[in-house]
Amino acid sequence: MQDCQAVFVLQHVHEFEDGSESVKLIGVYSTLRRAGAAKKRLSRQPGFCDLPQGFTIDEYEVDQDNWTEGFVTVPLKKTKARARSGREYPAVGSANEATRRPPTSTSTQTRGGARRRPERPG
Repeated sequence: MQDCQAVFVLQHVHEFEDGSESVKLIGVYSTLRRAGAAKKRLSRQPGFCDLPQGFTIDEYEVDQDNWTEGFVTVPLKKTKARARSGREYPAVGSANEATRRPPTSTSTQTRGGARRRPERPG
């Protein structure tokens, strides 16, 4: 049986008051230490320094499906948008499109701040 290869994904999420999110995929790293070093470098940059709690480091196994279910689109606002023709349309967003982890994630927090997926039985 082969050893599972893991990568560490560094992201930054800015959550807005209306419930929407701005998700930035910073990078994919071969070790937790390298992901942590990137987080440290970026945490001094504009925007990131104001929201240091937005960083996440998640561990993923290579060649594994990490999203195994479908998704639904949930309207966020009931405001109207006006097309060039003058016709009004409801403006909707997706609550799931901007999430940083699959809804079925079973990751747990580790000592170094990374999320580690539980071991799979043999």
